[in-house]
Amino acid sequence: MLKLFTSIQLAITYHDGQKRRYYGFPYVIHPIRVAAILHKWCLGTDEQITGVLHDIVEDTGCTQSDLREAGFSTNVQRWVEQLTNSGKTWEERKQNIIDKALGYDLPAFIVKCADRIDNINDLSMEIQQTGGSCGRASLDQEVWYAEEFLKIARRRIENAFILRDLDITVKFLKEMVVEHGS
Repeated sequence: MLKLFTSIQLAITYHDGQKRRYYGFPYVIHPIRVAAILHKWCLGTDEQITGVLHDIVEDTGCTQSDLREAGFSTNVQRWVEQLTNSGKTWEERKQNIIDKALGYDLPAFIVKCADRIDNINDLSMEIQQTGGSCGRASLDQEVWYAEEFLKIARRRIENAFILRDLDITVKFLKEMVVEHGS
């Protein structure tokens, strides 16, 4: 449990000053919510730690070496590395995830499922509040990505609770897009 608190402190430090794109909340709220989803699904501490750290190498100055020096397990280090995306454009990053998702270790893929749920929930709320405008991709692109990821999840995951949560979230996004247009 101490390593979970260490991961939260590291995320707070490295994500300091970053804001969540939709609301301007401190960014660190997102990885903490991802970890909370993983906790709800009764996943272990390493998975929850990975949830907290899943964006830290991609979005901050933190390195894999920093994670190793902080004493995180080899599993956590490997899963964070698998989840680190180097694409430059929105399209490149999302296509990289779709292309790599079948090769992720299952725990890393489940962390990505929790990440998708939190991101889609934020996007759906943004669509409700703005009437359909979103900053970086068209709503049709967002729906495409959500549906493609869900297809992969159905192939990879047997846990009915995870699939249900992801399915409900994707359906809600699609409803918001239909209601507010693309």
